[in-house]
Amino acid sequence: MKIPPLLLLALATGVPLHAGTVVVTSLPGDFAAPQSLRSFRGLPLGPETTIQLGAFPAMSDDQVLDLATGGYSALLAAWLPFGTARSMGEGAGDQEDSFEIAVQQDISASALAGQEISILIRNGQEFLVARFKAQSFAADTETGLEQVATLQLRDAKMIVGNRLGPQVIATSTTPAVGSYGSWMAAYAAAITDETLREPEADADGDGLSNFLEYATGGNPVLGADSSVCRISEDEIGHPWFSFRSQPGLGGIGLSLGSSPDLQEWSDFAGDLEWDPSPPDAKSWLRTRIPATMPSPWFFRLELDE
Repeated sequence: MKIPPLLLLALATGVPLHAGTVVVTSLPGDFAAPQSLRSFRGLPLGPETTIQLGAFPAMSDDQVLDLATGGYSALLAAWLPFGTARSMGEGAGDQEDSFEIAVQQDISASALAGQEISILIRNGQEFLVARFKAQSFAADTETGLEQVATLQLRDAKMIVGNRLGPQVIATSTTPAVGSYGSWMAAYAAAITDETLREPEADADGDGLSNFLEYATGGNPVLGADSSVCRISEDEIGHPWFSFRSQPGLGGIGLSLGSSPDLQEWSDFAGDLEWDPSPPDAKSWLRTRIPATMPSPWFFRLELDE
């Protein structure tokens, strides 16, 4: 689902795969940028971070996200592991924020057979969940040939986690909200018209769709909700573009754009970090605006589900 630009501010895969052995890597490979892994606050993940392959049998992505609101222990209650946990840096020359692991397990009589391959990364109290869509576990063939899958982390669909840039993903604290459906259900008594509960609808008439309210920690029945984007300067005068974000909703894609005239837009690929001085009690992400950018200049945020 493509959501229209959130706000403008001016500056004054496909084929099913089955496996009894799974190789997963975050290393770039040929013709690909590296996929860096970070903590919630942007620090590289080190060897204390564990990586586990497995599955959430018969659970949809939304159900997994809803389960994650109960914390890491709630996820483990429904998690079916594949092989043993590994450490960040393994197979990647012990370099922080990368890994390449091979995991093998006999699943001939296991409930894993036919389940989508998932990855669970734990960093202390933080975690990340991603799924390799249409990639499933399967027992070895009748010929005795081992089934092997080699998967790139960048191709997985993130369910729980944070995006801090085009090639940077991060573990998350326990998400405050789950799926869009469960979030909207909490407002069912206030939004009685079913059509006004749709993601594209604007139930409170404040110019922000329900989905944007969901993704930015807003309230779909509060028309006076505060602004969700801003441009501000830090203590030494550098300008930053900031926007409100609901932590942990890894399935939401972020894309930033910039324009000199609101007509021609180009990608603005700055790295993101959590704003240490947000304007309200919500969580805000920010990216630095280069000092070389002329004025006026416009920025926009787009969200994809």
